[in-house]
Amino acid sequence: MGGKPSQDDYHLKDTRTPVALGIKFEFDDVDYVMMERMLTIKTEAPGSVINSALRMLFPSCEASSVHSSRENTVSWRFNGRVASKTHLSSEASTDRSEPRSVLPLHSFIEHCRSVPEAGNADAILRKAGLDPLQTAINFERDVASLAGGLIAPRLGAFDEIRLRPRGTGQSVIQSFDGSRVADVLHTLKNGSREQREKYAKIQQVFGDIFPDLRLEITGQTQSPQIVVEQVATRLEVGLDRTGAGIGQVVTLLANMVNARGMIFAVDTPESNLHPHGLRTLLSFFDEVASSNQLILATHSPLVIPPDRLESVAAVRLYRGKSLIYQLSPEALTPAEKEKLRYLLGPETREFLFSRKVVFV
Repeated sequence: MGGKPSQDDYHLKDTRTPVALGIKFEFDDVDYVMMERMLTIKTEAPGSVINSALRMLFPSCEASSVHSSRENTVSWRFNGRVASKTHLSSEASTDRSEPRSVLPLHSFIEHCRSVPEAGNADAILRKAGLDPLQTAINFERDVASLAGGLIAPRLGAFDEIRLRPRGTGQSVIQSFDGSRVADVLHTLKNGSREQREKYAKIQQVFGDIFPDLRLEITGQTQSPQIVVEQVATRLEVGLDRTGAGIGQVVTLLANMVNARGMIFAVDTPESNLHPHGLRTLLSFFDEVASSNQLILATHSPLVIPPDRLESVAAVRLYRGKSLIYQLSPEALTPAEKEKLRYLLGPETREFLFSRKVVFV
């Protein structure tokens, strides 16, 4: 939940009201492998022991940021421990900046090797004769940047105003703002077998959304061009001469197709799209959400899924603060959900965007 200054705050020139944001992550097997590669670990312990030690120290991650006119602060928490420069210290410690003892990461791993039956980091430290509350683990590199380096590549944000897909002649595989989507498609079309299969899937989904059109990338590496062909006439036009909705869909597909383990945030996916095209795009989003987390910000009742109302969060501005309202999964019985699915047509779903609803 975030907050913002009220109108009175602006009149009083009081901009000290902070805005707080928070997000929680669960690491997977790939993350721990990448973490091990990013660290310089001086130990002869086998990879399985190193992996187990990292899982104990980083079972989950919570990133919190507070923004105000005077300062911006970001804190990282890992299941009871906090990042403090190169140290990972207990959150319950009375003095995080100066722990009583500091244990190098490689020493912690060696203790894990000698005490395989220990189930968590605190048990490892106690077996080593150390107080978990007063002991910091030294990674010899910034812990926050380590976590951020793992998380940042997993985040993809598509702003409401997305640029026309273009290229710069560079080999890239992601472009969330659209500025290098032509480069992405050119890289995929001429890349590995897996990349070529992804390019073919992008063309397929594009054809599902726009049945009368075909997507293609032409030109050399230095100046790739996205063209759209009309299936009936075989007339080719550059993407710059097509509707804005087509360009936005190309940007979404180039980044989302075959993605796994990502968090995608899309602002107003309905922009510049025909209702039929939007419905097909939403079906594609369902496929994406099966292996990724997808967050949609919308002003359209067509985007609201009538059969999954518990996944919808309504954001309201109340007395200078953003409040979030959401149904709990147990709020409706299966029979009630099934009934609502038939009753909530696009027009009826508009009540979800209303300030107040009057039942008669």
